[in-house]
Amino acid sequence: MSFSGEVKEELGKLANDARHCQIAELASILLYAGAVRIDASGSRIIEIQSDAPFVAARCGMLLERLQLAGKDAIQEACSHNTLYLGKKDSDVIDKALQTIKYREGDSAVNPLVMKSLCCKRACLRGAFLSIGSMSNPEKGYHLEFVCGDTQQAAQLVDTLMYYEIHAKVVTRKKYQVVYIKESEEIVELLNVIGAHISLMNLENLRILK
Repeated sequence: MSFSGEVKEELGKLANDARHCQIAELASILLYAGAVRIDASGSRIIEIQSDAPFVAARCGMLLERLQLAGKDAIQEACSHNTLYLGKKDSDVIDKALQTIKYREGDSAVNPLVMKSLCCKRACLRGAFLSIGSMSNPEKGYHLEFVCGDTQQAAQLVDTLMYYEIHAKVVTRKKYQVVYIKESEEIVELLNVIGAHISLMNLENLRILK
């Protein structure tokens, strides 16, 4: 497994946050990894797909802990790294979107769910799980978030600044990529999002280098 995958695996296993932080992380995952859309029958669906199995599982866990869906419903919705909530789960979808105050057409996380610093941490955790990646620190230091548009990128840059993490943005094809190349700031981000084991592994590598 890549170092980036190890970070995501660690994040996927983190214990409970406070309810408001769970809402913030769920909002971030639904925004960055989820597709909330209308299917052919006119029903709203939420579909989360990821190369890492931890994202769909983490989203399902948050839905369950927030009592937006039962365990059986989540187990049925999660399969092959995908979480799919369709017509028969319309009540779950409505509750989830209402809880996170999801605004139709807005491409950034609603500021109402990330007012406090702890909720900003949760949003960054959800963002890294969904659209983040990190290079092998044995070869170099580079962490990035691949955003869909400038609004998402600007919000991430502003949120990172709360922790004095200075990120830059570059356009890559149709995406806006928020990236960090300073090892100290990558370490700080890992600390912020709660990836403490990965942080220690990275620090050990830095010492060896």
